Amino acid sequence: MHEYRNYSDPLSAFDAYEADMYAFERSRPVCHECGEHILDDYAYYLGDNWYCPDCVERNYRSIK
Repeated sequence: MHEYRNYSDPLSAFDAYEADMYAFERSRPVCHECGEHILDDYAYYLGDNWYCPDCVERNYRSIK
């Protein structure tokens, strides 16, 4: 992670921040259902696949 306060140019600070957020997102698991990176604090690992909380909840409700 960068120390953004040390940048005198706000655009450079934003570029560094954006690069850090991109790297963070790419380091997270991908939901097997929706294909998005899971950015939540928790996820479900079922049958060798990751699922985000939204997909688990959506599928749980559709079973009723």
